[in-house]
Amino acid sequence: MNVLMITTEWPTPDQPHRVPFLTRQVELLKSGGINIHVFHFEGKKDPINYLKAYQKVRALIKTGNFNIVHAQWGQSALPALGSGLPMVVTFRGSDLFGIANTDGSYSWKGKILQVISRGVARNADHIILVSEKMRSKLPVLTGKEISIIPSGINLSLFQPMAKVDCRKQLGLAEDKKLVLFGGDPDRTDKRFYLANEALNLVKENLNVDFLKVKSVPQSQMPIYLNAADVVLLTSKHEGSPNIVKEALACNRPVVSVDVGDVSERLANLSGCWVVVDSPLAIAESLTKVLNSTESYDYRNAVLPLDENIVTDRIIEIYNGMST
Repeated sequence: MNVLMITTEWPTPDQPHRVPFLTRQVELLKSGGINIHVFHFEGKKDPINYLKAYQKVRALIKTGNFNIVHAQWGQSALPALGSGLPMVVTFRGSDLFGIANTDGSYSWKGKILQVISRGVARNADHIILVSEKMRSKLPVLTGKEISIIPSGINLSLFQPMAKVDCRKQLGLAEDKKLVLFGGDPDRTDKRFYLANEALNLVKENLNVDFLKVKSVPQSQMPIYLNAADVVLLTSKHEGSPNIVKEALACNRPVVSVDVGDVSERLANLSGCWVVVDSPLAIAESLTKVLNSTESYDYRNAVLPLDENIVTDRIIEIYNGMST
């Protein structure tokens, strides 16, 4: 089985820790006997870049003896349209929801991306969505194969650890409450401004601060998660946020707005809260968690998302398309 995987997101020398969930998925697919050739290109919203990628993909297909094309994100599929090969497309969030502005609205470029992704969906042979909520953003696709497959979790890596030990490793104070912000604070769709407004309200009564994880290697993320008292997610949209699943694997409570599959993941979990997009509501839930002395056991809730199970599901799709 030879698969050409096309993606606009991949680690680079200046950003070596990008998309760890995708690089891990490729590793596991290879371990499962799938020959994966990753073709990475940076579109940068420039049609010329996509035209160049189209030419390179066509050259690869002529020489690579590929059975399937698998595009990660809707826009990544553009260079493979019309190739004649069966195509899987994984939609992961912004490709179907759009691109958020700093004020929380959606940009016109994001709306164009949505149109492109909907067109790609019509041409895909199999669609993978990382959460059920994304289905509403697809066009009507009669008879199209659609699977809901969130990114898997490396449960061997993400495990509960002693908070005091993790804080010592990171040089963090033991007597301060720490809220791990679940995203890159510089990305507009993560809405750090909303998280910051909420935390300022919490600071009126508690000694608390943010723990930020921008550009942190995946191997170090369990230490950061276990050092935190709670994980906070305030994104405008998400597909299936890995930070939430990884936090639960480490038995860390989560406060999040209702995006992606968060409501499904946090349903009936004591100490976790899904809240409206309001600084006050977020602050109230954070305060409840930070004042609690309860110990949590969330790990069993994410065992079905073991990365090996997820990998097997993707291989099943490949096998079904190649017969």
